[in-house]
Amino acid sequence: MKPRRIIQVSVGILMVGLLAWVFRRVPFSEIVAILGKLRLEQLFLLGTVNLVILLLFSARWKLILQALRYPIPYLYLTAYRLAGFGISYFTPGPQIGGEPLQVYFLKARHSVPVSTAIASVTLDKLIELLTNFTCLALGLVLVLATGVLPGISAWQVVLAVMATLGFPLGYLILLWSGRKPVTAILLRLTKQLAEDSRVFRWSKTAAAAELHISEISQLRPGLILIGLGLSALTWLLMLWEYTLAIRFLGLSLPIQHSIGAFTAARVAFLLPSPGGLGTLEASQMLALGALGLPAAFGLSLSLLIRGRDMLIAGGGLFLGILLSRGHFSTRSTIIPESLAPGLPIVQEPFLVEVIE
Repeated sequence: MKPRRIIQVSVGILMVGLLAWVFRRVPFSEIVAILGKLRLEQLFLLGTVNLVILLLFSARWKLILQALRYPIPYLYLTAYRLAGFGISYFTPGPQIGGEPLQVYFLKARHSVPVSTAIASVTLDKLIELLTNFTCLALGLVLVLATGVLPGISAWQVVLAVMATLGFPLGYLILLWSGRKPVTAILLRLTKQLAEDSRVFRWSKTAAAAELHISEISQLRPGLILIGLGLSALTWLLMLWEYTLAIRFLGLSLPIQHSIGAFTAARVAFLLPSPGGLGTLEASQMLALGALGLPAAFGLSLSLLIRGRDMLIAGGGLFLGILLSRGHFSTRSTIIPESLAPGLPIVQEPFLVEVIE
């Protein structure tokens, strides 16, 4: 059996095992009783907060494309990101996988050069990862300080913080300092490739995309800071939504305990399980169980989160199908010279010089 197949089977067994363990511990009647406490106006409020979060997710991407002189309409970007989430949610790992679809929509529907599209999506994802890992690190530190989740030692938290923050922060620092690590690697790899090969062509595109990101990092550092601020605001809204869900289920927790349980939920989505299947349920049962609460509350909360995410991801997939079939057609974007003064426009012919 191939290694990839072995990993897939192992993850599948783990998910089934976790789900079996979770549902064996909680009678279905208890879950129904807890979720039955939810009122229509409470679900409406949770849905409204989710809508604000979904709209806010596209703000960073909008600003980055604006700096690259491609002012794509905001609602289109929201739709593309939602379609990408529909793929990422069902992809094993830290919900990454829908980014190529976002690049495709920019190229196919707005005539954005591939390198520019890749640069915008990559920088948006880097800022998102940096914020996510920073917030998770702070959450882990709070968990350690308050003892919400027993069994976590200081050195484990330190290693987790270093591992999570290292890549996105280090890469952005290199770009800000004028270095282009991806381009340097590609230069070594492409010297022996034929110019008409597919790898060579994609290497040129990747090098140009990194140049775009480097230029924004050096010429517009404030843009990255604004992006980080928007991401932090999104996290605050997600935490608020989580605390609202806890309250609507009939629980009353101190804020530090809510942050600890919320951190456990976010970590569960980083594990190699599509949509955190099994890991989310187990994380909430363990987190709330550590606070002395019945397992039924943890499972009910995870099912509420699961239902929300499945609804959003399913809607994203449906929207992606409609967009890929040409629905909601749009005109090609025109680059206005008045936007982003001082930020040069790097056209595709430059790519030959980057590699050669």
